[in-house]
Parts: sequence; C-alpha cells; structure tokens
Amino acid sequence: MRKPIFFFAFSLALSCGGSSSTTPGADASTGDDASTHDGGTIDAPSCAAPLTSCGAACVDTTTDAKNCGTCGHACATGTSCKKSACVFDTGTAVVLAIKKFYLGDTDRMGVASQTAWKKYGMNLDGKTTDRLSTDVCTLATGAPKAAQTDGDNGIDNSFGENILPIWLSVIGPTFSQKVNDAIAAGTAETIVFRIDGVTAQPDAAMAPGGVYVGAPLGSAAKWDGSDVWPIDSSSVNGGDLTKPSLAYANGSMTNRVWTAAPPAVAANLPMLFLADEQVLISDVKMTMTIAQDGSSAVSGTIAGVMPTDTYIAALKRAAGRISTSLCAGAAFDSIAAQIRQASDILRDGSNMAGVPCDAISIGIGFDATIVKIGNVATPAAPPNPCP
Repeated sequence: MRKPIFFFAFSLALSCGGSSSTTPGADASTGDDASTHDGGTIDAPSCAAPLTSCGAACVDTTTDAKNCGTCGHACATGTSCKKSACVFDTGTAVVLAIKKFYLGDTDRMGVASQTAWKKYGMNLDGKTTDRLSTDVCTLATGAPKAAQTDGDNGIDNSFGENILPIWLSVIGPTFSQKVNDAIAAGTAETIVFRIDGVTAQPDAAMAPGGVYVGAPLGSAAKWDGSDVWPIDSSSVNGGDLTKPSLAYANGSMTNRVWTAAPPAVAANLPMLFLADEQVLISDVKMTMTIAQDGSSAVSGTIAGVMPTDTYIAALKRAAGRISTSLCAGAAFDSIAAQIRQASDILRDGSNMAGVPCDAISIGIGFDATIVKIGNVATPAAPPNPCP
C-alpha cells in the first residue's frame, strides 16, 4: 500500500523574507482602539488594576479574547485567552517553534563534521545498506555506489550525505548558520508545533499534534515564550487555526519523547532550502523530547522522502533566489545532475532491487522553544532575481 504523501514548503533563509498580511476572515477581529461621539473622539477611560484601557473600554488583557496580552491582539477561533496568552480550548497544548535546524554538517553541539548527517533521520525503508548492497533500487547513471550508503543504524539521509554538500559549495560553509540566523532575525519561515495532551507527566498515550508553517516573524525572536508567531495560510484549512493541514492524530509521548508516524492527509511545511517553493515529501515521521514544563524540545528529528523530479522542478523555479549563479542553464543543469545521482530510495519509502531510484531520503534535526500562535498570514510572492 502506498504511504501518505505530503508537501514541504522550502524557504531559503538566506533571503530577506517576505512581508505578510492577515488573511481576510482569518481572525482579523480586534478590540476597539478608538471610539467617537458626535464627531469627536472619546478619551480613553481611566481603568483600575488589573484592567487596562483599550480604546473606550476597560478590559482584562489576561483573559479578554479580543485583547489578549495586549490591546487589539485577538485569539483565533477555537482558542481562549488565559494568563495573557491564546490557548487552545481542547485540552492542554504545548506550542513550540523550531529555533535551530541541524542540516547534517554539524552535530547537535554545533561542531562541524562531514559525517554528522549519519545521525539525522530514520530508517525509512527498513534496511541497512552500504555501497556493496544489492537489494536496493537502481542508482541513476553516473551515481557513485556511496549514494546508497545509510547512516547510523540504517538511517536514510541522502540529503545530508549528498545534497547538503552541494549547497555548502554553492552558498558557503556557513549555510546552516545563516538559515538559523534568519529564523532568529524574523526574516525566514520556521515550523510551529501544537501538541495537545502534554502535561508534566512523562507519558501520554494520546498526544495529537498539529504542525504549521510559521511565517516570518517580522522582528527578532526573543525566544522567551512571548513571541507570537504568524501562521502561513498554506498550513491551515479554511483559515481556522484549530484545523492544521498537517495533523498527527496518532501522536503519543513516552518518557517525554513525542513521536508521530505519517498522518493520512496532505499538508505544507517549510524546510529552509528552496526559496519559498513547495517540494513533495512522503513517509514523513517526527520525534522530539519535550521539557517537563513544556518550554522547549530537544533531539528533534524530521524524516521523509522527496521525489527527485519534484525536487529538481522546485529548484529550477527557485534557482535565482538561492544563487544568481544558478540562473544560467549550464550551472543549473550541473546541479540537477548531481541531485538526480543522489536518488537512493523509492518515492513510497520502500527500497527494492530492479526498480530505478526515484526519490531522495532526508533527515533533519532540530531544537524548539515555546511560542504563541498568532493569526493567519499570507506571505508576499517571492522575487525572481534571474533576468
């Protein structure tokens, strides 16, 4: 049976990022900030603590859903205001945004290593293969046998082994750092998780999760729990934040480790390598270790498979935004050939002899920290620097 298929929106964090605008009808309501009478403005009232003056009304910003935390900040449908933060009405929810990605060129301590990729990802095809293995799909013409080499314990991550070095040579050895710096500066997308049913207890048999595209924050992240992250409209259904396109109903937590197998619906997520383009991903699995107080997560992993042709097509659309050197046909064709030779798996996540490899396995590490979910936003169209 074919495994579920998803879309990951790839956004190059080296670019300046796009501006965002609130989607019409998606939680755009706010508290009144001014009121008039007989053509004149009514002075803001003097409010006794703990109330705050928001326009012509005295409100409690710790509980007011239209002025949550500050005047004019309205909570989304399906959420309420508690302790100055918009929280989901269904159970206990932990909201985390990826603060740092580990793309495969460093370990989780930030130490550079050409073999760090071996520890990021999962064994998607159920096999442990090396350059001598024969029970694997047929590599592309000209591909080295090393392309079918797994990481530790059968981890499938041809992206880290074969694709990442391409970007490091095109963009520079600080590529990964630039990605994370752009997220911190608020100019790049990230991934935002909402996980329900998580408490101080180490285990939760039912901990369903929603996963969102976090649109560019628009200012430097504080990473202290006060950041209100706007959500890309591509990752919610009907503008309703309680209905993420990518939902993990089967999520659970054991000894603080949250895991989720592929869900049964399509969705969009960012991965930070392809300048606002979408790349087909299948067999997507996630795991992370959540702090007891829900304030952070470490040892996070996202693993999946991206069809090679789809990846190359998205790359062609985004080439100039990654590097203007890729605008020319010859330069792009060379990169495309190398990407095709990195194909190491089948697009349904399996691997068998006699079938051409038509997809690339990917494994990414991450750390995340607590944030608040903001309103739905529609990113501006990315520029095209190629002539």
